[in-house]
Amino acid sequence: MAAIRRGMNAPLVERNRSRPKNDAFLRRMEKLKVWRKNLGLEMGVESDVILPKPYLSAIAETRPKDVGELALIMKETPSRVEKYGMQILKVLGGRNAN
Repeated sequence: MAAIRRGMNAPLVERNRSRPKNDAFLRRMEKLKVWRKNLGLEMGVESDVILPKPYLSAIAETRPKDVGELALIMKETPSRVEKYGMQILKVLGGRNAN
């Protein structure tokens, strides 16, 4: 009962509201989603196999300029960086994507 009373008297928990994403972020997300979907169809796999959503968002938010920056974002999956890194940079319009 004491725990219930503490909860009843505690202040309400406020959720952090996410900031609205800017247009550039949304364009990068859309480009990456289209690339991922098309590659998934070509390979016969779900698009999340190519690039899971958390990476998609992190890449669109950060907009890596080269493979090194991309590798830092995707450090848990170096094989994806090796396999798709240049394609991702090309989709984002990176200078070092050739």
